Amino acid sequence: MTFSIRVDGVPTFSVAEVGFYEGAEKLLELWFHLPDGSSPMGIRTIPQASWRKLLKLVKCEVLSVITNDTTDAYLLSESSLFVFSNRVILKTCGTTTLLVAIKPVMALVEEAVPGAVAINAFYSHLHFKAPHLQAQPHTSFEEEVSLLDQMFTAGSAYSFGQHGGVNKWYMYGMQKPDYPLCRPDQTLEIIMTDLDTEVSGHFSPKVFPSAQDLVKAMGFQDIMKGATIDAKIFTPCGFSLNALFENEVYFTIHVTPQIECSFASFETNLPKESYSTLISDVVAIFKPGKCTVTVYASKNADYKPEQPDDYLPGFSCCERHLCSLPTYSLHFSSYKQEIDCLE
Repeated sequence: MTFSIRVDGVPTFSVAEVGFYEGAEKLLELWFHLPDGSSPMGIRTIPQASWRKLLKLVKCEVLSVITNDTTDAYLLSESSLFVFSNRVILKTCGTTTLLVAIKPVMALVEEAVPGAVAINAFYSHLHFKAPHLQAQPHTSFEEEVSLLDQMFTAGSAYSFGQHGGVNKWYMYGMQKPDYPLCRPDQTLEIIMTDLDTEVSGHFSPKVFPSAQDLVKAMGFQDIMKGATIDAKIFTPCGFSLNALFENEVYFTIHVTPQIECSFASFETNLPKESYSTLISDVVAIFKPGKCTVTVYASKNADYKPEQPDDYLPGFSCCERHLCSLPTYSLHFSSYKQEIDCLE
């Protein structure tokens, strides 16, 4: 297989050369209330073999696993799975069928911790670049919501961004306020598209012989100092990374470098009052043309919302929304390099 080469020697990857790939990820987070007397390990007692079997239903597989005292992180052929004592985060890209996993996850949790109750469910994704390639139940957000409403009561669906725009973002949330969270919670996700070709061309074994070399060269190691990192460069191109700290803190990064559908995501639940510096550092690495920033924060979290011009020099804030949920707040911001966001 041959690739185009820039004058600086960095390869570029086009759809014609390596094929189209849907980088936009489907993200599901499920929280559970565990009965008194449950094992401190909670749903982490579910065997790895059970997760591997479940993920085949979603059309992905486990590549590697890292663990610490609080978290199990699975690096997947299509993104990531994180398992904690009382919650599960599943993030999958491509044409995976993530929502098919909800009932099997519920069954695994009930078997591992009888009496466990699902108290929070969050599902979201950016507008798909090629929605016609998605399989049911992901052919439309309306179809996804219909399925989610069958599984959860009192769920709400939201969409942010311009109608039909590439930065349109969809979210479904279900919360049971009668079950307070056992600890503060907040999650930052940065979704980036139209990556600089000089940057995106690095995510290939043609450039870096090992994922460790790429992690260091791109500056990811500096952002997550002290973390246990599990990363993989895909052939011919693409990249995924999971990282774990103590106290259930995680990072995850995923990159689709093809020029016509370039995509990168960065996610962490690192507790901070402000993410301004972290956001600007991540965006400086990828140099996207557009980016969407979302923050979920429980009412008792450390997070204090930034003003839209607090970070990202050279970007215009196209939209900014605050959505108040029963026990969380959702902060949504959309940015574009050009001044005219309606272009």
